[in-house]
Amino acid sequence: MNLAVSTLCGWVRSSADLLSHVVDAMANDLRSGRFIQSDATGLPILHGTKNKPTRGHFWSYTDGTQVVMKATLNGKQSHPANFLDGFEGTLLTDGAGAYNAAASAESVVRAGCWAHARRKFFEARQQDPVRAGRVLATIRDVFLVERTVQDLSPEDRSRVRRERLEQKLKQLRSELQHWSTTIRPSSPMGKAITFALNQWDTLVVFLSDGTAPPHNNTSERLLRKPVIGRKNWLFAGSEGGANAAAVHFSIVLSCELAGVDPLAYLRDVLGLLPDAKPSEVRALTPLRWAERFGPKAGNGGTVG
Repeated sequence: MNLAVSTLCGWVRSSADLLSHVVDAMANDLRSGRFIQSDATGLPILHGTKNKPTRGHFWSYTDGTQVVMKATLNGKQSHPANFLDGFEGTLLTDGAGAYNAAASAESVVRAGCWAHARRKFFEARQQDPVRAGRVLATIRDVFLVERTVQDLSPEDRSRVRRERLEQKLKQLRSELQHWSTTIRPSSPMGKAITFALNQWDTLVVFLSDGTAPPHNNTSERLLRKPVIGRKNWLFAGSEGGANAAAVHFSIVLSCELAGVDPLAYLRDVLGLLPDAKPSEVRALTPLRWAERFGPKAGNGGTVG
């Protein structure tokens, strides 16, 4: 049977309308927690009466157990600020200014990403291999220590991080400050040093906050599938289509984080949502669906 594209698109939009209630419950879960990491990527969206493409954005918000994607027509600071309204905890991002408004709230502590800082020193290694190598070696130590603390409690995790990294990072900061007086600010190394020093207070948050990793890799990794998809479908046909895509990405990627087969989940939950009471929707998130069904959640069939 050949189905019209308009029919398929209608099914996607209709299912997104139902699943949006689950995504809202996931968003409330994230905002009630103590840690969120976020990243964004460009998303062309056809907009207006002439369907001209505008540079929209895809945003990811995750605590590592579930993820909420949002689509917007631009990258203004107001979007993450609105999503994170009421959040009290640590917000981990790269150095993007789009998060400045959200991070300015008194209840929010902004953490930085060592992977993002590392890229700049890696790019500078050809021009200044000795000093770049020194910085890269210290950042490598950060990631090596992180491998050893994954199974610890947040309190023990931060304790081990401080014991093994605090002095090394203090020494690194001292060296960066010294180098900054002799290196051209416009050089690759100068730019890397300026970025690291400007972000330093956020980069060391992970030493005292055991809930936050030292990098934003999880959030970036969750955006890879929309980015790969964008190479094929190029743009969203409308703002509504972008929002529907964000809902489905939220659900499917959260299923993957929870170890759930998305097809099994959707077969079950889409049949339950029309009659679900608002108080029952939270139990239908992929994370809680996996907790209910355990090993059955990944069997690829309907769980009834």
